[in-house]
Amino acid sequence: MPEMLKGWLSIFIHFVIGLGCCLIYVFFFKKIDVLPQFLLSRKLAETGILFIRIMPSLLVSAILIGYAVIFGTCGQNTVPRFSDILLRYLKKAFIMLFSCITIYIILIEIISPLLVDYRRYSELKTQDYYDFIKETDISLRNGDAEKAYDKAKAALGIWKNNPEALQLFDKAKISYESYNAERKQNNKIEQSSETVEPENLTAEGALFISKRFMNKYDFYTAHYYAMRAYQLSAENAPYREEALRLAAQAWNQIEKGIAELTAEFDIRLYQAKKAGYEMLQQGNYIKAYYQFVNAKRMLEQNNPFKKDPDIDRFIDITRKKVLEEVFFIDETASLPLLETVRNIHFTVPASGTRASAQITIEGLSYITNNGIKEIYGRNCELTQYAADGKILYRSRIPFIKLIPIESADGVPMLRMLFRAVDKQRDAVVLKPFVLEGTMPIERQTSLRLPFSYNDFQLIIAANEGEKSMTLPQLYAFRQRGAQYGFPAQIYHRELLARIIDVFLIWIISIYMLVLAWRFRVPPHRQFKHTWALAFPFFFVLATGLVEAGRYCARLIIALLTDISYSLSPLLLLLAYTLCFIGMCFFFIGQRSEV
Repeated sequence: MPEMLKGWLSIFIHFVIGLGCCLIYVFFFKKIDVLPQFLLSRKLAETGILFIRIMPSLLVSAILIGYAVIFGTCGQNTVPRFSDILLRYLKKAFIMLFSCITIYIILIEIISPLLVDYRRYSELKTQDYYDFIKETDISLRNGDAEKAYDKAKAALGIWKNNPEALQLFDKAKISYESYNAERKQNNKIEQSSETVEPENLTAEGALFISKRFMNKYDFYTAHYYAMRAYQLSAENAPYREEALRLAAQAWNQIEKGIAELTAEFDIRLYQAKKAGYEMLQQGNYIKAYYQFVNAKRMLEQNNPFKKDPDIDRFIDITRKKVLEEVFFIDETASLPLLETVRNIHFTVPASGTRASAQITIEGLSYITNNGIKEIYGRNCELTQYAADGKILYRSRIPFIKLIPIESADGVPMLRMLFRAVDKQRDAVVLKPFVLEGTMPIERQTSLRLPFSYNDFQLIIAANEGEKSMTLPQLYAFRQRGAQYGFPAQIYHRELLARIIDVFLIWIISIYMLVLAWRFRVPPHRQFKHTWALAFPFFFVLATGLVEAGRYCARLIIALLTDISYSLSPLLLLLAYTLCFIGMCFFFIGQRSEV
């Protein structure tokens, strides 16, 4: 069998056995507390994470054992120093090591972050499920039917067909339907109270009711109450003539007929559209939006099948402008099911006359709308500092929305929206709650963040910890982290440790070739299967050597970055390159004599 094929066989056997041991450990010995629908995928993810973690140790062990056999069976008993034979072995080992280390880099930098993200996702959803169940139970006990229904529905959104969640959902649904029926009945009573003639009706009260229905264009009811006011008033009462005149006016409107009423409605609709257009021209997009929404409601009430393309177009135009200043409260309805990031904190750098600010966000959700990724935050706390470091104000916002914008110079930035409004009526539903100090009114709407969407993703990754960041993220963030409140030195050290780790695997692997040559199996001695019992010892030895090397490397990195921050990458790369070259010469400089 060719020597290189034997080396690949040793690596393959080590990787297969290592993967099998990882599977056995995770599936049978490691306790994982997640929901059943996540359990299998989570165990596979944990297996992948563990295998990637021990992959360098498996590779080092495979090189030691495999080449100890290869060197012993090659038939070369006498080899001088710096011989072509050892150089040929080294070249072939380079090819295998380069392939394996490349695969390891792909796994550790691309696959492992995805697996870690799934681990985090399964834990968050499991925690959310039990929180929703608990909140549903509490809400049912407190009689809050609407909240209980929403939480039960959210729990079922995570774990469908769960008996406990279904039982609570049924209870919440019954309570919610009863609550809705009662609310509708109350609304009917309130509405009917307007048309039912109240007891002890006076001429003045009847006249007031008649005027109200005239404003609503309900001329029949207006005529009825005007006549009641006329009948109830004395002959010399001041309301008598006014009631009679109002009754005549209502009757005249009734006699105008459908055609004139339709023309009158068209005039009112045109006036409503004109008012909205004037608001749009003035830049008052929020008022213009609600004006066009009211105009559309007027049209639907008059004729449900009639459409006005101008109104629909202006609603779309104003909605886009409105969403640059506020967001609609109904956008937050599904956020609990979409949260993927928790507990974010960062510093907003000083800009212009404004000093720095500290922001914490309990949860972040991503929603893709028309191909655009929108970011929503839950329970955001903003602390604005003065130039001398004192707190100017501290506020809490239940929900925020982050949208991409561009500065006047074309620099990409983010705007954090604080206010939520109702989609159908002109009302601010959510706004910042000031906890300390005085927050200026002009800053209660939004905050411009002087960084782009990509920088914000780096901030999120940094909050998860430097070890969960990829090499490109570490490289980018080590230069920008300080302005966002993160010590740049931490990410600089982690970046160097990741790069040096590759050199370390190369150096230790070449050293394993040295040991394999020294302790090679003699060609006349047959391989004994009982030797396989000692293989775990070699793996433990390799793991200890790799981890010790990593620990020492991090100590050296910490020392060099403290002594010379800017020159530390060059010094480290130079030192480890020399070590690598020295280890290669050490290997080919060996000899064997009989």
